[in-house]
Amino acid sequence: MKNNFVINSPRPGRSTVTMVTHVYDHDTRRTRTVYLGSFSVGLDPDVLPPDGCIPPGSRCHGISLSTAATTDFGPEDLAVIREWLEVHGSHCREQAARRVRVQAEQDRRAGETEALRRQVEAELRVRVEQELRESMEQERRASEPEPVDAAMMALDRAAEYIVQLAAQLRADGHEVSNIRRAIVKVGASASPLDLLQARANRVRLEGFARFEAGCKSARVMAHRSRQRVAK
Repeated sequence: MKNNFVINSPRPGRSTVTMVTHVYDHDTRRTRTVYLGSFSVGLDPDVLPPDGCIPPGSRCHGISLSTAATTDFGPEDLAVIREWLEVHGSHCREQAARRVRVQAEQDRRAGETEALRRQVEAELRVRVEQELRESMEQERRASEPEPVDAAMMALDRAAEYIVQLAAQLRADGHEVSNIRRAIVKVGASASPLDLLQARANRVRLEGFARFEAGCKSARVMAHRSRQRVAK
């Protein structure tokens, strides 16, 4: 059986919630307030069992019931107290605020973790790309000959090219104007073989000269000494 009672919120600065009922006094013809019990505003509503029962003059589940109560507080009465606590109780408010703080902290940590992950990924990407470029450059250098060896091979290929092109030009009827001249420049009317001769002379006279000067500057090639002619 459900009791007819009213739950009064605590006064400011207090934490005790009172339960009262209003009884009509036929002698005085007035309604008087009867104190039935109390509980803390911070009581956890989950501690109230759905099938609980509190007899008058006892304290159970955080609820004190006065001897003025005429009947036990049964499941229906506890359900009313539970609903009041869920709406007005400080425990639920604190729990909600705590959940908000926990969620905010989790979001903050998740944001920091994501920012750190992106930073690490960016740094690793730069490092990996740098290492990959260096590895590719090392492989390229390992697969390519040294400049001196490359120069030797280039000269061999150039010589083969000149031999083949000269043979082809001679087969077409062209000939060098003066084989004894070390020309490096020719006019616009020069024959194709004269042009080829000038190009070959530039390699021999200018390219070799620059190569020899570099070697002498590095002191890996001796300077040629002038031989005196005996009179």
